[in-house]
Amino acid sequence: MLKEQTASLPSNPVQNSFIKPKATQLFLAFGIAGLGVFLWLIIWQLLFGAAQWYGLCLALTTAILYLTKHYVKPRFAKIAITIAAALFVGLAISTSLSLGAFLPFGIADFISPALGRFGGFGALMVLAATFAIRAISTKKSYLLDLALFCTIAAAWVAVNTTAQAQFPPAPTTKELWAAILDLLFWLGICCFLIAMTVSFSGQGGWSAKTFWRWAAGSAALGGGVALYFQQNEVSLRCGLLLIITLAIALGYNFKKIKLLSLAPFIQVGAVLLIIVSLFTLYLSTAEQLETVLARNTLERYSQKGWWWLLGEDRFPAQRGLKLEAKATGTITGRVTDENDNGIDKAEIVVSDPSGLTYTATSSSGNYTITNVPVGNYLPMAARAGYLDASATGDMKALVVFVRPMIRYRLVASVRGGQTTNHVDFMMKKREVYQIQPGNSLKLGEVTEAFRDNPIPSPALRRTFSFENEGLSKSGLVYEPTADKGAGPFPILIIVYPGAATSPSWEGVSIPLAAQGFVVVAYQPELFGPHPERGLNLKGDVSDMLQLYNYAKSGQFSQRGDPQKIVITGGSVSTVYTYLLLRELENSTTADKAAIKGGIMYGGLADMYRYRYDWDRGGLYIDPGIQDLESLLIAFGRPDLRPEIYMRFSPYYHLEKDSLPPLLLVHTSKDSIVPVVQTNLLAGLMDKLHIQKKLLIYQDIEHYLDTSKRDPAQLDMLNQTIEFLKQVTQ
Repeated sequence: MLKEQTASLPSNPVQNSFIKPKATQLFLAFGIAGLGVFLWLIIWQLLFGAAQWYGLCLALTTAILYLTKHYVKPRFAKIAITIAAALFVGLAISTSLSLGAFLPFGIADFISPALGRFGGFGALMVLAATFAIRAISTKKSYLLDLALFCTIAAAWVAVNTTAQAQFPPAPTTKELWAAILDLLFWLGICCFLIAMTVSFSGQGGWSAKTFWRWAAGSAALGGGVALYFQQNEVSLRCGLLLIITLAIALGYNFKKIKLLSLAPFIQVGAVLLIIVSLFTLYLSTAEQLETVLARNTLERYSQKGWWWLLGEDRFPAQRGLKLEAKATGTITGRVTDENDNGIDKAEIVVSDPSGLTYTATSSSGNYTITNVPVGNYLPMAARAGYLDASATGDMKALVVFVRPMIRYRLVASVRGGQTTNHVDFMMKKREVYQIQPGNSLKLGEVTEAFRDNPIPSPALRRTFSFENEGLSKSGLVYEPTADKGAGPFPILIIVYPGAATSPSWEGVSIPLAAQGFVVVAYQPELFGPHPERGLNLKGDVSDMLQLYNYAKSGQFSQRGDPQKIVITGGSVSTVYTYLLLRELENSTTADKAAIKGGIMYGGLADMYRYRYDWDRGGLYIDPGIQDLESLLIAFGRPDLRPEIYMRFSPYYHLEKDSLPPLLLVHTSKDSIVPVVQTNLLAGLMDKLHIQKKLLIYQDIEHYLDTSKRDPAQLDMLNQTIEFLKQVTQ
């Protein structure tokens, strides 16, 4: 009967006519809001285009829109303003987390620039304040959720954008992972305590829902990740917190605060959204080594996906291809030390996404880089005797009473035909290195070694090992045979890009030892047996400094001369030999005088250029060493992660007395490390009057390989021996 009555009710034409205009109004509101946001973006690009302040201006616009909404009467206008504000919020958050790095070029620059995270702190704090005020005035818990997320994100982004300047850090240890996961636990504890206080006080019941959700979400995420990483103690704490939170939240009489007034699935969905948000925040901005390498790799493959989808020809800048003429501008600034004194001869470098660089050299502390294409850059400064520096700004114009001045990482935004001023650097001097020989060196039994190519070469061989930073390091020491006399013989430290014990590298060490040298053969951990160290440059350099200390104190061999040391590297390992020499450039005069020379076979000089050549297909990485290509990808784009590229580029760290005499050896057919790398370095050394000998071979590949019976290989060995004898006389 009820059905019949219901069915017999006449339709309400007034009601039907109301529904249709309402849907149309909503559609039009979306269109107008979208158009307004689009016009805002165009105006921003035309007038400013500064990635660093883009997110902040989006957030301020959001705050203005919400304020305006209270004074607007028409319902249609309120809907349009709400939609526009939501769009601005999404853009501000994605910019603050640099999610634009996963978007195609052009689109990312327009809606979410990848360097936007360097202004993320201000943007997120403005959003947090806006949402907090709206939450209090409207008593809506989801707004408080947003305010809490933006507050947490602001603090996390600020810490990690500051940390990027020191990249790469040491690999994340088990203890450090536990400390990071503990942050989630303590976040959950704080939210739990606030939720309990608000719930039992009977005041602000609407806000309790937010803190119960965050307590559960933080505990669930912390416990799950801790369980995955086998952090049992953290996992147990988070698990207990989650159980207690759920028990109290579900068991307490929440009629006052209406916790369960919505469908349970909505509450669960809200907790899941919190978990996803925190996880995204960590992955997009964290500076832990493994996270950065994984994120950079994901960014690269996401870009390759766009190339495949939209066509590679649409992205020439990313692939290092020749570009059409583009508007350019100028960057100027000042380079000073900690006492505000100008620094001469500092190299200032900015890079585009492919590694193409634009540079200038400071004079009396001032520099100017011209013809820089329009865009946003992270400038770097380098100079012999100083630590690499990133451009920084300060808040003294806004916070005049704050001392010390608040400094922040500066993004240089270049506009066509304009000059970007005050892109300044403050550089710190390297500390004077003091020789500190350890006491853990152990030498094995002496054995005989022999190679018959390129010439018959007998030598004595023994293993060595030492402890450093909790790891056991090892290598081989080679000496001339007893009939060569008691010495003392010059010490040759060779840093190999592979196991020093391999037959191919022994084919280099043994012939050199047979010619009257004590050869210390070593392999850095990037290529070594301790994957848990990974890309730990500080650890690797520390290992090599210990190696040098033992050599300098005469502990490798009683027949070695600690006052005559030569540092040698080949291919990628030359990066480490240059890093070692850079650490020693501020050592005492006597210690520095002991380094008589260096030999670089097929070496890297400019990592920016290497990335550029790789991006445009100018070099070939053999499938047998694909780890090198994976590492290049994991380093990230040079415009977004310039720190590692600068550190691996000795080309920008030279001055007249920064290096000992060098023997530079390369081959024109080298497809792994192009010969342009050595030619670049040789040209600069000539300009700076640094003593060097340059050998370029035409008909062989890569560098010294004594397993091949080739006249050029024999000549390379003879030239090496001649150089060693010349610098160690």
